[in-house]
Amino acid sequence: MSRERRRPDLVTAVIGLVLGLSAGTGLRAVVAAQTRAPATAPTCRPTSGVAPDEALQLVVKLKSYVGKAFFQDGSGIIIGDRGGTLYVATAAHVVSDAGQPVDSIRAYLYTDCVRPIRATPCLAIDPKRDLDLAVLCVRPEGAGAQPRSLSRLGNVRRLGPRTPVYPVGCPGGECWGVGQPDKVLVAGPNQPRILFTTFFVAPGHSGGPLFNEWWEVVGMLTKLGQPLSEAIPIDSVLNAACDPTCRTQEQTLQSPFVPRGGYRLTLGLNGLFSSAAGEPGGRFPPERVNLMYRINPLLELHAGSVRLTPLNLSVTGAMVGVGLNIPSKGRVWLNPFFEGGFGHVEGRFDAGGHYEDHNGTNVYVPLWRQVKDDALGYGTGVSLMALVAPRTIVEVMVGHWSFNRPPNAPGMPDLVWGAGLRLGM
Repeated sequence: MSRERRRPDLVTAVIGLVLGLSAGTGLRAVVAAQTRAPATAPTCRPTSGVAPDEALQLVVKLKSYVGKAFFQDGSGIIIGDRGGTLYVATAAHVVSDAGQPVDSIRAYLYTDCVRPIRATPCLAIDPKRDLDLAVLCVRPEGAGAQPRSLSRLGNVRRLGPRTPVYPVGCPGGECWGVGQPDKVLVAGPNQPRILFTTFFVAPGHSGGPLFNEWWEVVGMLTKLGQPLSEAIPIDSVLNAACDPTCRTQEQTLQSPFVPRGGYRLTLGLNGLFSSAAGEPGGRFPPERVNLMYRINPLLELHAGSVRLTPLNLSVTGAMVGVGLNIPSKGRVWLNPFFEGGFGHVEGRFDAGGHYEDHNGTNVYVPLWRQVKDDALGYGTGVSLMALVAPRTIVEVMVGHWSFNRPPNAPGMPDLVWGAGLRLGM
């Protein structure tokens, strides 16, 4: 009797033990999966980032060690890719201790920011160049570790006083964060350094990129401080790290095929149509021609001519004006504009005609009177522009122009629309 009672108790205990072990194993599996998740999840991007991923993929987090002891944080820029080896430019003081190379360097890529990769110095920089520069070689595993694009070389010549720039690095080991834009103080093609005002740069930014407003690399951060910091122009970095032969043998940072920042100076020609159909008259069809100069990414000035030929009216004017570029960054933007100027207005009106008989049908024959005068006028409208190829911008516009007209001249059309091309210079 007691044996029969013990047997079910024993069976129940074994079943409970198996279920308990299974639950524990499943729980550990879930915990392990959650622990491993950051290695594959896109946790590298800051929560409040404004920089595109393609730009941040050029930024490398560096940690240097003396012996087995951690030495300091730093940053680097991917400047080339050949045969699965990434070439990373960084500040020489990031990977040296009192002028001597550190014992080891670990690199962390944006695409896998939790897995360290061994980095080694791979290029000697000529000391005559007087650059705080070192080049590291990194061999990541997997094709996904390579940056998606190296066409992010910025134009240092376009930097001027108060140009917005963005330093990106790893202060305190926290990488890829972007703060408010800083402002350039001194820069130019003949300047050995880019000097900019900042309250964001801190230790750990050294060796990181300085981006322009289109998130292209224009410099490498070296001397840090507040409120002033310095960067080496990216052209100097590339010239020291890679000769012309190297450029033909490997992928390096290069200017984008179609400029992200557009062109400072453009010449546009638009064919025009109006809500009041008319005949071109004269030698030239209705059109708008202007030369546009972009003062900064947001504001532009322009000057040119406009010719309108609505019904029984012809207006040819010389105009100057201002416009905004919205958004101010990118290859497609809206350009609301306002302009004013003077022009020559010619029109005709019917002063009272008569009827003639044509094969039994009365046909009205108008008595045209011509009027003409010089007049002041203005125009306002908006253009949609798209930079589709080098030096080639497609433009579609709609607007309204109004000029003082001589007595009895026909009115101006309510809307004028057009399309054309702009040439970047």
